[in-house]
Amino acid sequence: MKDVDNAPMNPEKLNRERKIARWNYGPGMRLSHEAIDGDPAFEAPQGRARLSLSFLGKPSSPKVLRLGKGVRRLQVFDCKAGCISRIELDPRNPYLECPDGKALLRKKGNVLFFSLGTIPEGTRKIESFVFPKGLRKKTLVIPSSVEEIEIGALKGLLVQTLVLKNPDVEMEHGACASPSLREVRIQGKAPCLPGSSFRNSLYEIARPYIRIEADEEGGEAFFRDGVYADQDGVVLIGNLDEEGRAIIPEWATGLAYHSYEGLHPSSIEIPSPVRKIEYLGLSPRKHCPVHIGKGLEEMESTWFLDGTDRKSLSVSPDNKAFLSPEGSGVILRREDLAVVYATHDARIPGLARKIARGAFLRIPPFLELPERLESVDGMVVTGIARPGRRLVVSSRNLRCRRNPILPPYRKIVMKRGAHVPLRFFTTAFEDPPELSSIRLEKGCEGHRMAGKHALMDGKGTMLCLGDGTGTIPEGTEAILFGAFSNLDLHGLHVPEGVKEIEDMAFFGSGMGGKVVLPASLARISSSAFRSVRARRSLRLLVSKDNPYFYTDKSGRFLLRKEDDSVVLAVGKIARAPEEAKILKDCWLDSCLPRTLFIPKTVARIEPLGLQNPFIRTLIVEGGLEKLAGVDFRGFFQPRKIRLLGPAKEIPASLFLGASDVEEIILPKGLERIGERAFLECKDLRKARIPDSVRFIGSGAFDGTALRSVLLPQGCKVAPDAFHERTRIRFQEEAGSLV
Repeated sequence: MKDVDNAPMNPEKLNRERKIARWNYGPGMRLSHEAIDGDPAFEAPQGRARLSLSFLGKPSSPKVLRLGKGVRRLQVFDCKAGCISRIELDPRNPYLECPDGKALLRKKGNVLFFSLGTIPEGTRKIESFVFPKGLRKKTLVIPSSVEEIEIGALKGLLVQTLVLKNPDVEMEHGACASPSLREVRIQGKAPCLPGSSFRNSLYEIARPYIRIEADEEGGEAFFRDGVYADQDGVVLIGNLDEEGRAIIPEWATGLAYHSYEGLHPSSIEIPSPVRKIEYLGLSPRKHCPVHIGKGLEEMESTWFLDGTDRKSLSVSPDNKAFLSPEGSGVILRREDLAVVYATHDARIPGLARKIARGAFLRIPPFLELPERLESVDGMVVTGIARPGRRLVVSSRNLRCRRNPILPPYRKIVMKRGAHVPLRFFTTAFEDPPELSSIRLEKGCEGHRMAGKHALMDGKGTMLCLGDGTGTIPEGTEAILFGAFSNLDLHGLHVPEGVKEIEDMAFFGSGMGGKVVLPASLARISSSAFRSVRARRSLRLLVSKDNPYFYTDKSGRFLLRKEDDSVVLAVGKIARAPEEAKILKDCWLDSCLPRTLFIPKTVARIEPLGLQNPFIRTLIVEGGLEKLAGVDFRGFFQPRKIRLLGPAKEIPASLFLGASDVEEIILPKGLERIGERAFLECKDLRKARIPDSVRFIGSGAFDGTALRSVLLPQGCKVAPDAFHERTRIRFQEEAGSLV
């Protein structure tokens, strides 16, 4: 007998059985069925209501998409033109319809979600990515019944002419963006079409020139001189001419959002009548000349100049709002001499006083901050910021905020006479510079090097760390934001004289051993040790002579002497210290407890005392009056709450709106549950109510997910204490309702 199992497989059969598509279904979309290239149809698995069809490759011949009567929802991914020839839907299907064998709609709402090239009459909404990729169609008609077109609806469709029968149709970003679109015909009066719907580089870039025509006159917009504009002269959809120049007519008064997005002009001339420029999305060609006329008064975004170099940028000298010194590559706002735009090779002119937020799309490799520069506002780089080669600081009085401002530079030179604020080196950069990259010229009196370990100012305040050993020079007064970030430290001795430790001073560092804090320390941030990788050996020690702070027995908590409140905690903790009487501020900022035990020694918890999103289980010992100040609707959303007591009553509205709580265990000896105590705890499914409870107030458990609750005999329950769907049972006999 021939050994069938070991017989060599026919190559043609192997090719024929190539897997080309995959059906998925149900929660998590588990694999159900794979379509083979030789199959005549993509047939949906039986008995499945929710399906997705994803393509692994293109079949050798078009298939029929066959759907049964039970299919309720269908998603089609990565379908290419020519994969499917027609659609067959069981006529008994009550959820979907396929009127012409070419388009699938959901009956509820008449929503089109898949089409082979047509949009049936009666369609009210067109979803995203409806058409197969690469599908070619000379003309596409959007019926008058269509009220909404979602993001990227025509993505992948190569259409030349688009007919809009409903001029008032709502269109989202990139809804009608197609690289082949040449003409838009509007049946009726021309509306103010959004440029982002036809030109959106996130989906498909439209052709350099799109003609838009309307059947009737007197609309809100018009097509003239190569652009589509509203009646006020604001260009809604712009174009390029045959030579690649941006078409901006002399009568234009403004350029609207996304009106030129994705286009690559060879030159840009902003005429004098233009008063306002919004985000355009232009990407000029290299060395593209850009000239701004005298009438421009407002620029909401300067991204439209990306690709311009400093030799090609100019602003009319008669412009009263902006100026651009010749060859600088920057645009300054005359009002405050702020740099609002800078080219990739810009040189900040000496008259500049400020660098505005978002001035750079890309950071220049070489940048000098001139002497008169006074401030840098926020994040100045809006695009991808690669490290620059050299930053020269000549500013004599530069202010700096506590947020990332400049990208990193490989080398920083402080010129003679330059002076920057203390936190310039730790907060002005997304990544603080290494000491080896900083060079101080002779005569730079504002700063000095303290050996090999720290850069300091004239007052002795430490600016940033040197070799990573954690050595802090004598005479240091403050440890600033990010000074010891991302280091590996074993033990740290903070010398006498240090008065302050700022936010995230040790952010992201690995730390173990003893951290010794001096008697001079008067202020330390609760987030000073945020994201520290604490080893088991990490312990906090404070000088006995310190008048402000002390540590608990474990060495994991720092407390204030004046009120026994916790200042901060380090490492892995599961309970508040026994020494604590008050929990306030953000003492949990530097640790990520999953479970937190509050001992009975804690008498009060203030609003910020438990603000930590990582706590999942909260266990409370002692009276519940301490929880009165806790906001369970903010950043504190535990899943499980266990109350150990002793307590006689749950105060009214104590856990109101704690929407993430799933289980609550009430203390033994509890007698009353106040009004609205657990109101709108939407995820609450389990509640252990002790036998001692004698009264449950109005709305106590309303708005919860409790399906059944067992109450003790004789418990009085307000009529609206529980949700109407909650089943109330009593242990022995029926209780009375108040």
